[in-house]
Amino acid sequence: VSFPGSPFTGTLNVHTPLRDDRMGVGLSLISDRAGAFSQNSFAGAYSYALKFNRMRLSFGLQAMATNFSVDLTGSRLSNTGQAPVDNAFAGNVSVFSVNFGTGAFLNGENFFAGISAPHLLNSGMEKKQAADPTLARQDMHLYLMGGYLWQMNAILELKPSAMIKVVKGAPVQADMNLMLYGYKLGGIGLGYRSGDALSVLAEVKALPNLNFAYAFDFGMSRLARYNSGSHELILQYRFGFNKQRLTSPRLF
Repeated sequence: VSFPGSPFTGTLNVHTPLRDDRMGVGLSLISDRAGAFSQNSFAGAYSYALKFNRMRLSFGLQAMATNFSVDLTGSRLSNTGQAPVDNAFAGNVSVFSVNFGTGAFLNGENFFAGISAPHLLNSGMEKKQAADPTLARQDMHLYLMGGYLWQMNAILELKPSAMIKVVKGAPVQADMNLMLYGYKLGGIGLGYRSGDALSVLAEVKALPNLNFAYAFDFGMSRLARYNSGSHELILQYRFGFNKQRLTSPRLF
């Protein structure tokens, strides 16, 4: 909020189990913007699950097509009013790439754990001007996640969860959340992202198959001097909802 060129991310995810409930398919659309940079992706995913007595282990594969572009026409290279020569800014960039991802997810009635690598290939984004190449690439990101659902009483449930993000050339970052749910009504909670932000979280179950969620991030890094936080809105709708198949609201 109140930050020129601030990042904006929009996602649309659709996924469904198939008839035997062991396989699943999904589609994702992702649009990312940050300053002069934009990235639009389309992904298809497939999963297969192994069922045990009280647990379920799922494996997933993903294929993704991405268009990465940079609009350099509005870049200001100097405060002196003169126009310096820099071949890296001589024209706009538009690069198309294909990538693949994989992951695994283990869950039971009151816990979950997972690992994923959405981009297995180090996608290169190269632009050459006057024999002067400027190289950029997307390194592989690794995500580790887990959580537990504690039934406090007949009404309240507490869910601590965490996600760790690892990528070459950047500090390891951890997201830690604590949500308190009131049965069939929704929940409130707090989150912390290491070195970055403190979050307030809220979720409302408007209908048995309709969820709203909201989060507000209070910046804690040096960027907090220049912005007023970040908003996140989530809308989730479940088609073909069959409440006889669920004994409680789905929280992961």
